[in-house]
Amino acid sequence: MTGFCLAFFLSINAKNKPDSKMPLNAKRLGIPHIVNNIYLTGKDNSLRITASSFAKTSTHHKNKILKLRTNKSKN
Repeated sequence: MTGFCLAFFLSINAKNKPDSKMPLNAKRLGIPHIVNNIYLTGKDNSLRITASSFAKTSTHHKNKILKLRTNKSKN
């Protein structure tokens, strides 16, 4: 069902159609304004996801993100 919801959302809101050979990219689809937002049912504003200005990121987390980003750039 989640895949259907995403496909329906993109068919309504995306300015460009997704390409099956390319990974989904909000900027390429023309919807960069939705990045890091969670839309909540019954609410007028979305929940914005940002890094905390109070809590520090652990070294373990930083290593995981670095590993993910380097693997992503290799693909």
